[in-house]
Amino acid sequence: MKHGIEEGEICGRNGCQGVIKQHLVEGCWCHISPPCSACTKPRDFCPVHEELARTKCELQKERDKVVCPDCRGHGRLVYASGGRSVDTQCDKCSGEGYYIPR
Repeated sequence: MKHGIEEGEICGRNGCQGVIKQHLVEGCWCHISPPCSACTKPRDFCPVHEELARTKCELQKERDKVVCPDCRGHGRLVYASGGRSVDTQCDKCSGEGYYIPR
């Protein structure tokens, strides 16, 4: 089966029924030195495959997260002193309880 490569064609990769589209040109400087890289790089894409790649990336980020050692996964820090207490969001994990180690 033929794979779609131009705008409006059916993708056809692994039975995909997505329709090939084109990204808009951004950052064109052809008015200075034509043709520019923004206009010559491939812009065709399959939205189905692009969404799949984005979802896989987000899933991997979630898998990479570990329990925050500062708040022990609660997302909150409580400090107590002399009858007073302060409850605040954990800075390390932004209150999620999990973070991606760097």
